[in-house]
Amino acid sequence: MGQFAAIGALIGTGVQAFGQLEAGREQEKAFRQRAGVLEADALVIEKAAREEGRQIRLEGRRLAGTQRVQIAGSGVNLAGTPLLVLAETRREIAKDAGFITEEGVRRGGSLRQQAGFERQQGKSARRAGRFGAATSLLTGGAAFVTRGSENNWWRRRSSIGGGRRAGRNARRAARLGG
Repeated sequence: MGQFAAIGALIGTGVQAFGQLEAGREQEKAFRQRAGVLEADALVIEKAAREEGRQIRLEGRRLAGTQRVQIAGSGVNLAGTPLLVLAETRREIAKDAGFITEEGVRRGGSLRQQAGFERQQGKSARRAGRFGAATSLLTGGAAFVTRGSENNWWRRRSSIGGGRRAGRNARRAARLGG
């Protein structure tokens, strides 16, 4: 009866090891999916920032054009202060557009970095599942071998002086008068 319980425990160990492997794989899969979402978010943020920067530049060109028309319509020469005002307007617009674009790219890069960390955590989870499975198999196998040794399952039974066959043969010989 003890052998059946030990075999059942050994099978349970195998099932446990398989479960640990699967858990590690599923965790890795979840981390990879999260990394994919973060990468997609990074693309959206960067694209939106570039578009917003483009819109700011476009509005800036319109504003500079309006300023030129107003300056020219007022009869003032484009040299000197009016020219400095136009140059300052262009610089501010370029600075604003650059800041918006740069901020979006920075945020996108941060999300990409986080995605890399997620992938790394996934690999670690898979590795932990493997080590957990290996530990379960080694522990269960060692317990099985120990139980077998304690119960003399591994001792070779010989027909000379011991074992079931020897006892059976001795009884047969006694009956036959041998």
